[in-house]
Amino acid sequence: MKRMYLWLSMCLLGVLSMTAQQLAFPGAEGFGRYAVGGRHGSLYHVTNLNDSGAGSFRDAVSSPNRIIVFDVSGVINLQSALVMKSNLTILGQTAPGEGVQIYGDRISCSGANNVIIRYLRMRMGIGGTSGADALGISNGRDMIFDHLSVLWGRDENFSVSWDKKGTEPTNITIQNSIIGQGLQTHSCGGLIQTNGGVTQYRNLFIENKTRNPKVKGLHQYVNNVVYNWGNGGCYIMGDTEASSWADIRNNYFVKGPWDGATAPFTRGTPTFTYYGEGNYYDSNVNGVLDGTEMGHPYSGSTQVKDWANWDNHTRPQAHAEIKGLMSAQDALAWIIDSVGPCLPVRDQVDQYLIDELKSYGKKGTTDGITTERDLPHKGTGALYGGYKPQDSDGDAMPDAWETANGLNPNDASDAMQIAANGYANIENYSFSIVSAYPYVKSPSSLSASEITKVSMLLKWTDNASDETSFVLEQSSDNKSFTQIATLDANVNSYRVEGLTPETKYYFRVRALNGEILSVYSNVLSVATIGDPEMPKVSVNPTPEHPGTHGVSSTLKMTWENKTNAYGGKL
Repeated sequence: MKRMYLWLSMCLLGVLSMTAQQLAFPGAEGFGRYAVGGRHGSLYHVTNLNDSGAGSFRDAVSSPNRIIVFDVSGVINLQSALVMKSNLTILGQTAPGEGVQIYGDRISCSGANNVIIRYLRMRMGIGGTSGADALGISNGRDMIFDHLSVLWGRDENFSVSWDKKGTEPTNITIQNSIIGQGLQTHSCGGLIQTNGGVTQYRNLFIENKTRNPKVKGLHQYVNNVVYNWGNGGCYIMGDTEASSWADIRNNYFVKGPWDGATAPFTRGTPTFTYYGEGNYYDSNVNGVLDGTEMGHPYSGSTQVKDWANWDNHTRPQAHAEIKGLMSAQDALAWIIDSVGPCLPVRDQVDQYLIDELKSYGKKGTTDGITTERDLPHKGTGALYGGYKPQDSDGDAMPDAWETANGLNPNDASDAMQIAANGYANIENYSFSIVSAYPYVKSPSSLSASEITKVSMLLKWTDNASDETSFVLEQSSDNKSFTQIATLDANVNSYRVEGLTPETKYYFRVRALNGEILSVYSNVLSVATIGDPEMPKVSVNPTPEHPGTHGVSSTLKMTWENKTNAYGGKL
């Protein structure tokens, strides 16, 4: 047995050595591309949408060394700030239905190291902590954020800015993400202020008044799109005498309706050194993408003309090679199709922003967003749930995928085993997800009307366009439900007959598309009526009858009535 443990230890050391320069995932770019995350830890399932407690997202990120998967979909409403620990991998694309949204307060990765977060909506909102970022890093190293939607910050949306405590932020990548709609009166994309190296690759900055981003230090800004910024400055080049080194290539700046928008580059200083090429600006707001390449220098900064001979001794470290480098035009087209948490699906909130971008100047705010609640989607929008494929051992890898890849669908331990390519099996499974698990949008707003002693009319909203039928269920205790009707597609009402007078019932409805089931609608609790009768005497009145009370402008009276009387007199 000791020899076996020794052999396993040697294998683990070999894996750690092999993964030292292994990409966080295929397609990882920039300074943070080698983050390891929770690859050598344990698997944690998020099983509910609660703010805290076992199975919650907060509990998931409260301990280090985890790969986090989702068994639920919907909105997680944060009641307070959330802080990430080190060595975490968060795989938002594993959620069923339309995925997960973290909403309501700030999220911090400060003090964490080795973090990988993919395909997640992280949106703060007007109810969050005043003066806080939606997502922020003030110290820590080796992190990569991929396919996020970071919106509605009350200070910045997403900042990486050293607080002079702990490790200066080092080797950070933000890629393929939406950073937008910072709330007024401080509507900002983000501060990027560290000499440790931050790559921003193929992101959409949209409807931030300023700081898209504001930069000081070692920065890489490649293949990004900025749309509809305001009068506070777009990409702010240092605005300081401190040294900066920026790789700025193949970005597209598209002016929108915002009044008084500045030029794309502002507040440059001679100490801000940059290499720039292939950056385009479309300023005519004519609804057509027809920008032109920008000339040099950018806002009075110092241009490096020869990338190959840029003196690395003047930089804290060399900028990373971007393997997926595109032209500005191709990057914009890719962003329209694929930016943000497009797995499982792109939600209403992000689609609204993409539609604004595609207007090329015609759509968008003219003076900023004050609250997300005033937007057409009313903040979080709708996120529909679904079910995951058969997973006999509960390791977050479907049986069919495990069988096809030579794993045991009845062995939960193989999820965290390291495969021959150096990734954990659960990571390899996550790489294979290219679309949402099959799901049907659930009915909503189940209600009752025309209630009699023995019948009532149930109605609901049909949110699906692909259902083949509906199933209606009934219960007397809200625990055990019985199917009472199967209805055709597009039907949104049903009259229930044969009920008992003065009896409470519970109803729910779901949609089907063949064998694919939606999650249930809301559970409706409703009672039939009875014959009018003499009201019963209430009990335990306060004050007692006959009673007296001192002179006062108000008198509080209470009583108990458990008889469902239909009338009475006070």
